[in-house]
Amino acid sequence: DHAAGIGNVEQTLKGAGSEADIKALSEESKKHAQSVRDAVKDLPSIGGGSDSWSSKGAASREHGEQMARSLEQGNPADAVTSGRNALQALAEAKRAAQRERWMGTARDDDADKHVEDAKKKLEPEVRWAEKQLEQLRKKAAERSAGQLGQHGEDEDKMSDRMQQLADKGRDR
Repeated sequence: DHAAGIGNVEQTLKGAGSEADIKALSEESKKHAQSVRDAVKDLPSIGGGSDSWSSKGAASREHGEQMARSLEQGNPADAVTSGRNALQALAEAKRAAQRERWMGTARDDDADKHVEDAKKKLEPEVRWAEKQLEQLRKKAAERSAGQLGQHGEDEDKMSDRMQQLADKGRDR
């Protein structure tokens, strides 16, 4: 019941998103999508082994391109998730590049530069997407305050019911 209640809250917030808000965001999102693509364009497109910097860099590139597609499709939640995944993959790529250099197996002396450049360009885009998502959620919450209040009351009733069941179980 609780999981269904949480799902209802999420659905209410998703459904409260205004088409006008999303459309206004769309044009700006396209510009940011291109910036995201530019940020990851110098990363490898194919990795050279599961634990190599190029493999992690390729994963970051893929997540970055997914972020760009999500921005173009007007889906800031997916864009934020993909952007965070891209940054995480960049951190892993940096560690892998350092490990390769330390072990003397580095094939690309510019790996650190590629990773740092991508990170510097990608971080502001992820922050922008997070800010847009937060604004959309805030507007959606304001529009659907009545429905969210009802969901809260339902959760309170469920809590009371759980307390009664716990008391009943202790009595037995």
